[in-house]
Amino acid sequence: MEQHDKNRDVFNLAKYAFGPEVTDPAVREKFNEKYRSFEDDRPPVEVLLGIVGGNGWSSEDITFLSKLSADDFYTIFTSNHGPNLTRIVRAATDYKRIVNADENMKKIVTEAKEALMRIGRQSSLNRQRVRKFGVVVDD
Repeated sequence: MEQHDKNRDVFNLAKYAFGPEVTDPAVREKFNEKYRSFEDDRPPVEVLLGIVGGNGWSSEDITFLSKLSADDFYTIFTSNHGPNLTRIVRAATDYKRIVNADENMKKIVTEAKEALMRIGRQSSLNRQRVRKFGVVVDD
């Protein structure tokens, strides 16, 4: 563990073919503990695009995105344009379609929806734009 102290991915047993073969609970917990100790510095846009790009979402992605605020989503949504914007918004709001969504998934949708509501309140054009994502802004 000391040799790979700075390499976050080494401690993600879910990404290794041998991961399921590590059955000792103490070893698994040490790996998980070390993995969680790293700061996740991925750009949120890359995480969202990865979800819609065919990678799907991992529990790591959900945890990462659940830490974003409505202000963070507002910045993400207003900083992107074109087809990527639609993909990004869909990735952030599609968790609402999951019947057994967990609390982190619900939080992502809530924060993303709040950002979209804020955008929709800015103009009648934006009100129409956010409607395609299922967000209805009242006058």
